[in-house]
Amino acid sequence: MGTTDGRQTFMSAIVECVPNFSEGRDDKKIGRIVSAIGSIQSVRILDVDSDPDYNRTVVTFAGPPETAVEAAFRGIAEAAIVIDMTSQT
Repeated sequence: MGTTDGRQTFMSAIVECVPNFSEGRDDKKIGRIVSAIGSIQSVRILDVDSDPDYNRTVVTFAGPPETAVEAAFRGIAEAAIVIDMTSQT
């Protein structure tokens, strides 16, 4: 890539992650999952869409690949703590 004055410019890689969590009714649980994902400074939460009828929440976030992976794992770890899959409907 270049600019009009001949200098080279480089874009940093960015990835978007769109995980689906099995909780769409309990705002406190959803908030904990979203907060865990958002705790990574270089990751930006783009959207949170919860559907109580299907009891699912989709969190859309983006960031550099290494930190997006960490954010995803933090969301997974928090979901494993707050969601009881034995009583999931």
